[in-house]
Amino acid sequence: MSPSPDQSPDQSADRSAAFSGHVRALSIPRLSGTPGRDRAAQYIVDTLTRNGLAVSRMPFVFSTAPIVFLKLAGAIALALVIAAIACWAEHSPLPFVFSVGAFAVVGLASVLVRFVILGNSFDTAQSDGAANAPDAVPHTVPAIAQSRRPSLFLRRLGRSLASRLGKRIRGENIYACLKRECRRAPTARPQTGAVTDGTNARLLLVAHYDSKGQNMSISTRIAMAILGGVGLLFAITLSALNLVPSIAPAADVSGRYHMAFALASCLAFASLLILTTDNSSPGAIDNASGVAVLLDVAARLSAGGALSGTGLEVAFLLTDAEEYALAGAAAFVGGMRAAYDDAAAVASTSERTAAETGGARYRRTFVLNLDGPGAGENYVLFFKRPCGTASADREEGQAWADASDFLRVLNEAAVKESIRMKLRRRLIGAMADHLPFVWEGIPAATLCGMSGTIGLVHTRGDEPARVSEAGMRGAAGFALRVVEEMAARTLPSAVTTRRTSS
Repeated sequence: MSPSPDQSPDQSADRSAAFSGHVRALSIPRLSGTPGRDRAAQYIVDTLTRNGLAVSRMPFVFSTAPIVFLKLAGAIALALVIAAIACWAEHSPLPFVFSVGAFAVVGLASVLVRFVILGNSFDTAQSDGAANAPDAVPHTVPAIAQSRRPSLFLRRLGRSLASRLGKRIRGENIYACLKRECRRAPTARPQTGAVTDGTNARLLLVAHYDSKGQNMSISTRIAMAILGGVGLLFAITLSALNLVPSIAPAADVSGRYHMAFALASCLAFASLLILTTDNSSPGAIDNASGVAVLLDVAARLSAGGALSGTGLEVAFLLTDAEEYALAGAAAFVGGMRAAYDDAAAVASTSERTAAETGGARYRRTFVLNLDGPGAGENYVLFFKRPCGTASADREEGQAWADASDFLRVLNEAAVKESIRMKLRRRLIGAMADHLPFVWEGIPAATLCGMSGTIGLVHTRGDEPARVSEAGMRGAAGFALRVVEEMAARTLPSAVTTRRTSS
């Protein structure tokens, strides 16, 4: 189980020094693709190695395509809203048509950007001699089974957009696990008709280590996103009422209100167009504090022998390029997907049974992402049901059951650690690294600190002095408690398989 939360004053002082030391060392501008990012990566690798973990560096190449795509969609929506304002006339259908068109563009872009993100990872073999794929690190990378994936057409479209838009940048994820717990990823899946009932599971603890500065704080950006959505919905409602003479407000009244709400949405779309990304923020809260928590958890688990005698494997993923629309997490998920696709191809052509291959075990993967826990002692847990099921070989609805079990574990851990945590499905105007896993059918959540200092994120004011040590301690205790709860539920037995009825 996890190390006891009861500590001597000396141990507590040592942890305080470790937290502050990690935050100070990592609080440098470290936008992906810059020397600061390289320094942060080396510090993380050195720290994990010193604590006895097996570490793999996983280079990848990504593009700024998701950001360019969203800006193009914002420009189109802005033009349509301006057209709706310009052509306002009593009982005219044009304002309604243009307003609905703007709403459709925003909605379509919010759906398609998922596929652009998932397709935003390119082979690094030509430039780096390695790829974010399982062959580069065969002892660590887990394989995920294909979920009930969305349309292949949308995936190809997202991949095409990612390859054509934006500039390409080199990134690097860092993957680590306890040496005694590392196992080779599955090399095959059970033959058709076999169901894996094994209890072995993997908990992946994630934190992004890059930072970015912007000309708008994250709190302002979220406010603009809400303003844009609300303004556009009211503009659509008023333009719809304007079409029905019997219920339409007076022309001058409805025209004024429509213009006010439409201008509010214009302001939001314009703010997206002028949003810039630079290397100015030290990123102490976002996300040196999350990396510090992850390093603390890794050190404690490595020193405590926490997982011996259990069927739980704990791994650590430090993602790069989270600030470029989750590129690092998407690249890692892409590597997991490729591992499964290769394994499935081997299994489909092999005459050996699942038992003979020895690699047929499907290891359930669960993800806990730490993003900005140093903002304070109040937390929000972003949790969304995974898309589809986590394995084509598992019974219908099994992934949903696993997701419910995982959420139950997270809630119990929060209660036992006495931390104040609210549950939310999404954060409007922002994304986090758990989403690419969710889109692939893997139960995942993000723990985020929430307080007044969250407004400093993506600004020069995001400095070590603003980080709450109590917030980091609370997040570390929560993560260790999750490990303890999951280990207690995961038996160290080999996989058993049974045949489904044909």
